[in-house]
Amino acid sequence: MARRPKPTKIKEMQGTLQKCRTNKDEPKLDICIPQAPADLDEKAMIAFQDLGVVLHSMQVLTIADRYGLVLLVEAWSRWREAVSVIKKKGLTYETHNEGNTVVRPRPEVAIADKSFNQCRSMLIEFGLTPASRSKINVIHDKVKITIEDLID
Repeated sequence: MARRPKPTKIKEMQGTLQKCRTNKDEPKLDICIPQAPADLDEKAMIAFQDLGVVLHSMQVLTIADRYGLVLLVEAWSRWREAVSVIKKKGLTYETHNEGNTVVRPRPEVAIADKSFNQCRSMLIEFGLTPASRSKINVIHDKVKITIEDLID
């Protein structure tokens, strides 16, 4: 299975961008915080706003990333909800089958596991894990130095 290509912006920030291997016609979008969908639940909305600020400060968020960010915060909200139920009711429940007591895992455990993996995948996509972030170099604005600055 072939690996997915890294976004050009990430290659640029990692210092691995090679001009000969870039798509000259790749869309260039302005860095911005996209509008959050109105139908996000409260937890997802807060996460959208918080992560929007973080990703904007990292200079990796554009209008095209709106739906990826929605996927991330929806999975995160689902994970939080499942974890909340697990904390209240435990990891397992008992049922009775033909006179025997059977201990089964709560459905929320599977929901939490799946949502966790979805979150992890999207966090990596956005460079929001320590390992994925360690591969990114911040591009500092070039500072103009005048002759007067050097004389002082």
